[in-house]
Amino acid sequence: MKSMMRIHSDLDALRLKDAEILALKTFLRGETVIPKVTPIEGINYDFLLLRNNKIYLFKFMETNNDIFSILGDEILEVIEEEREDVEKGLRYLFGDRYQKNMIEVFYFFPYIDFKNDYPSFVERLNKNNIIDTGLWKKLINLDISMDFILKGEAKKLDNISSYLFRLCPEYFVVGSDIRLNTCIKDEIKLEGKRVFLKEFKPIADIASIKYGDTLVVGPSCTGKTSTMISKAMKLARIYPHHNFLIITHSKELRNYIRDYFRFVDPEIKNVEIQSISSFVFNLAKRYNLIIDHDTLKKDYDKIFTNLVKQARNVISDKRSFKGIFVDELEFFSEENIEFIKEFLYETKYIFTANYCKALNINPKFDIFKEDISEKLDFDYVEEYNKNYRQSKEIVEFVNEYVKNANDKIMALKDFEELKYFCESKPTKRKSKGLSIIRVSDLDDQMSSILWEVNHYINDVGLKPEDIMILYPYNRKKLKNGKTIYFQYMLRKELEDSNIPYIIASDEITSFTDRQGITISNIFSARSVEYKAVIVCELEMLFNQKVEKTDSAYMINDFLTEVNKVYLAITRAKSYLSIITSNNEESSEIIRLLVDLPDESKITVERHVDKKE
Repeated sequence: MKSMMRIHSDLDALRLKDAEILALKTFLRGETVIPKVTPIEGINYDFLLLRNNKIYLFKFMETNNDIFSILGDEILEVIEEEREDVEKGLRYLFGDRYQKNMIEVFYFFPYIDFKNDYPSFVERLNKNNIIDTGLWKKLINLDISMDFILKGEAKKLDNISSYLFRLCPEYFVVGSDIRLNTCIKDEIKLEGKRVFLKEFKPIADIASIKYGDTLVVGPSCTGKTSTMISKAMKLARIYPHHNFLIITHSKELRNYIRDYFRFVDPEIKNVEIQSISSFVFNLAKRYNLIIDHDTLKKDYDKIFTNLVKQARNVISDKRSFKGIFVDELEFFSEENIEFIKEFLYETKYIFTANYCKALNINPKFDIFKEDISEKLDFDYVEEYNKNYRQSKEIVEFVNEYVKNANDKIMALKDFEELKYFCESKPTKRKSKGLSIIRVSDLDDQMSSILWEVNHYINDVGLKPEDIMILYPYNRKKLKNGKTIYFQYMLRKELEDSNIPYIIASDEITSFTDRQGITISNIFSARSVEYKAVIVCELEMLFNQKVEKTDSAYMINDFLTEVNKVYLAITRAKSYLSIITSNNEESSEIIRLLVDLPDESKITVERHVDKKE
């Protein structure tokens, strides 16, 4: 109940009313309620009540006696029309499963005494399930129970979770092992794959939407993207005649969000999902902006910047979105964000940006420059720190890496206090699925990779599609001029061992049907998660050590490598294996991984020769 009280919203459809709060503290105390539900686009209810395996929708009217004395008949007509629209909408939503009165709707008028002041309307009360001040006072004083009001009229529903998923999909989190091509229309296969969000965190976070600019800060795995998607989904349902934009930096994340919408709520048509590149190039196509295709491949950044300048000058009326959500803010420039915001309404708009600087693996980032989150003027800052993806053991390991990385950065920059990397709080149990394997050379590393794969499949019981093998680059050119084609070598080893695999691309998301183990470089793994991740060949990272006296370029290059390792180890949900031939003396990155205050907290395998 306390989580419901945490709703703080500027939107009328999501704002907590005095009557709602009073109801929660009295006759709804201890009941299972879901706040702020939009079962049919454009029609909002304050609460969904689950009782005796039945569903009730409540709306609390703030109408006072002065207003009702003038507009009473019109208000009741609106309610009657709304009930008819809801009936039609539910019939369409549930199809053959729908039966009349399967979901009951109630309207509360806490400030209107129909029986004494408006007796001509009394007949319409029962017809429309209207509760006036007389019954309201009895409810809040607990003189009567909810049974007296509900009267057991609603139909008892089987598999109530599937009904809730259709009524408020934004409050569900979808399992990462769902495949769009096999589950999109199969209710049976969906069971156990979607979980009501209340089990993980307060759904009040989603309903708390404010006008203006909001920055959401938090480490990886803390639900920033999923909450952003849910907020966009909720707004799109509340305002079906307004448009919203979700914009990312990478194609991988854009594709993941598109797949999520396809799965959760494919009926939504007023949410546009784009990467910054596709957004700008679509504008170029729509407004006939000039593109020098000969220069595009040679100097993409120059052409992109030119297109943004053209768009600013050519497009006169950009105010087309009520809300814009930016994910991966760490990759955006200040100029690009200012350009994107030009497409917002001038007033009563929603702009939200998700930010985690530790995920920035762009070689152009500069830790010595002012951070983009500090350059932009945000009205609100929200901090997320609960880890909903990874096991407790892996979270603790990542947190130790985070502490060591922050200490190293402070030593390089003489910061008194630094939160470049942020720790997260585990919400899941330990899995005893963490190991660091020391090997002697590349051949030994390949043998160890195969051993880990077979261990996860044969001993742990994972499926090949639950496993990812992650490495820095597909190939690396050595100082002696030779090139290591690591992906080719890995593929050959897997093929010789008859292990099925797929190669990650920007088209692969958590919803993609995977016929085998996924092999990927770090750049293609930004928007996916796997039950087990094998991180290998960290030796390919270019800058393994750095000193305070080194150039700013060298320091920035080193920190980019540190970020890549952070991204890699946060892809694993339950099992993480790190295979390396480097040691603490040859690589400070390895030192950041293994320099632990209490090694009994995690399982670390050292000097294991998998060939024996």
